[in-house]
Amino acid sequence: RAALGDALRDQTDRVGTWYAERKFAPAWNDAMASALIEFVGGLKAHGLEPCVFRIAELETAWQLKPDDDASHAARDLLTTRLAFRVITILANGYVDPASLHPKWETLPKRIADPFALIDRALVLTPEELAPMFERALPHDPRYRQLVEKLARYREIAAKGGWRALPDLTDALKQGAVWQGVGLLRARLRAEGDLPAEASRIVPSTYDAETAAAVEDFQFRHGIDPDGVIGPMTLTELNSPVTHRINALLVNLERLDIVRKVTTTVLDSIEGVNVGLMRFNDDDGGPIIHAVSDLDTNRASLISKINALDHDGQTPLAEVLYEAALYW
Repeated sequence: RAALGDALRDQTDRVGTWYAERKFAPAWNDAMASALIEFVGGLKAHGLEPCVFRIAELETAWQLKPDDDASHAARDLLTTRLAFRVITILANGYVDPASLHPKWETLPKRIADPFALIDRALVLTPEELAPMFERALPHDPRYRQLVEKLARYREIAAKGGWRALPDLTDALKQGAVWQGVGLLRARLRAEGDLPAEASRIVPSTYDAETAAAVEDFQFRHGIDPDGVIGPMTLTELNSPVTHRINALLVNLERLDIVRKVTTTVLDSIEGVNVGLMRFNDDDGGPIIHAVSDLDTNRASLISKINALDHDGQTPLAEVLYEAALYW
């Protein structure tokens, strides 16, 4: 206790006040620290590399036996600061928008005080620490879908990725004979556009079932879903799985930020008309919610925003033109 008090004497941040509330009692033992290290290692599944949290330094600190009370205190502080950072990032995002642009503001925090969660975890068993810390993760079901998709893509990448489809001399239309149909179906099945239960028997032609799966693929990637495989669709189909993984890593953070920003803005203004347009779809920029009075349609607009999907590209040039025509 004395060593922790000395180490925190001049610190007035939340870590310092938290230890003061505990009368500078050490917070961590070997078992709980090991549980925390294991939890952080598992965050790779959520797109967060353990090195972001300096986990190697923490592992080393707990592998060594401290020589004195000051070393014990330093190790306890290191563990607490890491736990605080983990919960803060999981609950409120890795990047504070206010740090990127002077006109952007910090978003409302999902967990105002991470130490409330740490306090609850520290009275549990080591096996219960992970489930408690997982409460800091986004609750949006689409976030879980992104995590599941990330795991699937990483599994595909570990097996060497998907094979590139052969070049086409002309656009491929339904009914045409093509040697790449079997490879195409495997590609579509890998991303879920072709159901897993679809027949494994390779058709001799580009059939209706395969074309329907291509339409789903095109829709998700902002391509006109006509089922015809032209240069744009073929290029997207041949995009390496690593590109998909990188996009998902970005979307894990972006999805939550978009939802928070838009709902915060709508909750803070009144007396205006607001509409909602999606910036990627087969129609370029379809209207999702017509321009209407915000005061009477706030709940409806927020519901529409929360229902937006994370897939697809953003053809802004053409869509902004369409938006200008409408608004």
